[in-house]
Amino acid sequence: MSGMLINAYFICSRKLWFFSRQISPDPEWEFLEIGRLISETAFQRDKKELTSDGMKIDVLKRRNKDMVVGEIKKSSKGLKSAIMQLAFYLYNLKKKGLNLKGE
Repeated sequence: MSGMLINAYFICSRKLWFFSRQISPDPEWEFLEIGRLISETAFQRDKKELTSDGMKIDVLKRRNKDMVVGEIKKSSKGLKSAIMQLAFYLYNLKKKGLNLKGE
């Protein structure tokens, strides 16, 4: 199970089917290029892209005394799927003893 599969489940069952079988879209697809550009330019001061156990956390930053896990998307169209992906990350981190906040 991974955050990407959680996100795909709430977006499109076909997308979930492809991702669950490790069938990926063309890496030159314009939407993937936009995503890479956003990833490179957003939150430049914060630690980015931490990978662990089915999680690829976009941003980890300190806010006051709290550590905040952030998930970056190019639009709010898939807000529910992004929230569920973030909840999956926070749940898994909590199981590891890390009680973090999400954004």
